[in-house]
Amino acid sequence: MAATMSTFVLAPLVLISVAVAVGATIVAVLVRRLRDRREHPQDFAFATCTAFGPELGQSRAERILRALPDVPEATLAGWLADFESLDAEIWALARAGGPVVLGEDAVRRTLTGKFPFLCGPGLKQAIFLVGYNAWHEGYDVSPERDGERK
Repeated sequence: MAATMSTFVLAPLVLISVAVAVGATIVAVLVRRLRDRREHPQDFAFATCTAFGPELGQSRAERILRALPDVPEATLAGWLADFESLDAEIWALARAGGPVVLGEDAVRRTLTGKFPFLCGPGLKQAIFLVGYNAWHEGYDVSPERDGERK
């Protein structure tokens, strides 16, 4: 009888603890996104305008302005020019084999060296795109993995 009673007491406490932990995680993610948006807007803008999803068919400018509506037009134009250069570098790194061949640290160093605004979700997205493009186009085949692709 005592074991059954403690189960009835402990089960709600466990559920409450899980709910609090999940809620705290959600809040932490939202706070981090708001901080990234405020402290590193260009990095955040790159992550926003290159994310896969239903908005991928919209222009980059539209996606950025939806996430960061207060960005001045001249700033947005500069960012879009930077992103074109970044796209070219992403493809160059992909053609060189991406993170599989070059190593993720080398890709990160190259991207942050040439594009110092990359520091958070934009950097993470750029590294992902290097790897995705290398994989998608078959550039990531290292001599050790060459047999896996055939």
